[in-house]
Amino acid sequence: MKLNIFDQRFSKIYFFITCVFLLSTGCQKEENFEETKVITNQDTDDLSISLEGDLQVSDFVWEGLNTYYYWQEKVPSLADSKRLNEKDYAQFINNNSKPEAFFNSLKHPDDRFSWIQDDYEELENLLQGVYASNGLEFGLTYACRDCSEVVGYVKYVLENSDASNKNVQRGDFFTGVNGIELNTDNYKDLLFGNELTYILNMGSLAGPSAEISVVVSSTSINEIYQIEIVEEKGISRSLFYQSTTSSESIESLATGLAASINKDTQLSASVTGAIISIVALNTDYVFWVRINDDVSTDSISSYPQDRILVTGSISVTGNRILSNGNNIELTQEEEFKTNPIQISKVLKTSTGNVGYLMYNQFVVGRNSELNQVFGDFKSQGINDLIVDLRYNGGGSVRMCIELASMITGQFTGELFSKEQWNSKLSKYLEDRFGAESLQDNFVDTLTGDSEEPINSLLLDRVFILTTSDSASSSELLINSLSPYIDVFHIGEKTRGKNTASITVYDYIDNEGTKNPDHKYALQPIVLKIANKDNFADYADGLEPDSAINEIVKNLGILGDKNEPLLSTALSLLSGTGKIETLKPSISKELLINDPLLSKIKGMHLDKSWLQNQGK
Repeated sequence: MKLNIFDQRFSKIYFFITCVFLLSTGCQKEENFEETKVITNQDTDDLSISLEGDLQVSDFVWEGLNTYYYWQEKVPSLADSKRLNEKDYAQFINNNSKPEAFFNSLKHPDDRFSWIQDDYEELENLLQGVYASNGLEFGLTYACRDCSEVVGYVKYVLENSDASNKNVQRGDFFTGVNGIELNTDNYKDLLFGNELTYILNMGSLAGPSAEISVVVSSTSINEIYQIEIVEEKGISRSLFYQSTTSSESIESLATGLAASINKDTQLSASVTGAIISIVALNTDYVFWVRINDDVSTDSISSYPQDRILVTGSISVTGNRILSNGNNIELTQEEEFKTNPIQISKVLKTSTGNVGYLMYNQFVVGRNSELNQVFGDFKSQGINDLIVDLRYNGGGSVRMCIELASMITGQFTGELFSKEQWNSKLSKYLEDRFGAESLQDNFVDTLTGDSEEPINSLLLDRVFILTTSDSASSSELLINSLSPYIDVFHIGEKTRGKNTASITVYDYIDNEGTKNPDHKYALQPIVLKIANKDNFADYADGLEPDSAINEIVKNLGILGDKNEPLLSTALSLLSGTGKIETLKPSISKELLINDPLLSKIKGMHLDKSWLQNQGK
């Protein structure tokens, strides 16, 4: 094969942005950033190592990151000088023959979102909202702190999916798959594996529990066997039993102590031998057990265990989900096309009509449907708008701009956002296309040949609902609208994807021909995106104006006025009631991030001047 030696170059570019953007571009023959630099060729026969097989993938990895990576200048192994000596470079690539490991070794410590994909067709489908799905969108959480058990809860069900025809709904729990209980070692294989059909083992919420054992029989009358019940707010109370003989058995002592516990209005105790199982009568009641009150720590195991032994407990942050015997078989449909518009409706309130839109992904090609929703809002004379992005992980930047323009309409042609690339790319793009090429403006027509006029509401305020799943274009919408109108951000802090990644293909020519020897593509971070005021520093997430967490034990019905996040928004826009910050019933530390979230939902930047680069 021929090894093309080049300095930073472009080939045909087509942008896609994942965490924030996805750019589809290549790393083969193309013009240089600087016309004074010359591309030369050298037979690999002249080198000691031929970059073929997996080595050509590693070569592609290095070239892609060297050209586009946001932190390229801060990663020594990506320095341009690596290509000055071809034999040394070939040896360097040979020493890093595993593409995935090589890619990860080149990432900057601040990089949370770059990844490498071994099948670009699968990636393309995922980014367009087309992927194998049974329609069940769920979250995962550890059953308790410092344990390996995992439970799932249903966030919502996609329309026209297999799950939409089954007896499963938002707020349901599941504990296993195919009869196997979920844990940290198996949940990825069971839930995200290659099997298209599986059986969910459903569960029901139960209160926190504790198990104690009486381990020492009495040696005198009136010996005290005591435990403390500690409530979530720190309030504690003692429950005890006094022995009736000088040699009362541990089984008899356990029965007596259980009887004392059962006098408590919040608890129920049952006995098996000398073991007492304690559960809450109300699933929302949170407690834990300790042996006496002379130690202040919250750790059960640190308390003296003389006569009673705490053998098991679900702590204050635990989520006790018990199997209820119900099983639901679900089958994934390959290349399932999701509808990003989950809910659109008009709510009648005391202050007028309020539009509610739950939008789950900024999907290119579905803009006309979204525009029709806004046409309906307009015809029904809504006074306010609530945009629910709680599960929206991103999508098309152009769609984000169009949504912002539907919400407003009075800022056509004004700056919406601007891109901050690495210094090499910034200089090249500005020199070739001008500084305005790195800017995105409000628009008044939809993307496409029809140039359909946008249905704009001309609002001067908007209410946006978020959770920690809200990312990328969702954050872009909040950040870039804020300099223009009042954005009331309600819910949880967003994920914090203020950086952009691009999809880089291994093109072998300037016509967009992909390397037939492999199907790898890269997804490296390449830029930050800022608003009109140059603000782009929200890597830790955007803080809400009104903080309220989704309560897993009480998710509510999406689109219903009583659903906690929507209810908060309605109270704010009407100016009625005091808004309280709600504490999550399940600690955020226990929640498990969906391993496919970033790949399924991303952003892509559509600009005409990027389509035929390098031809």
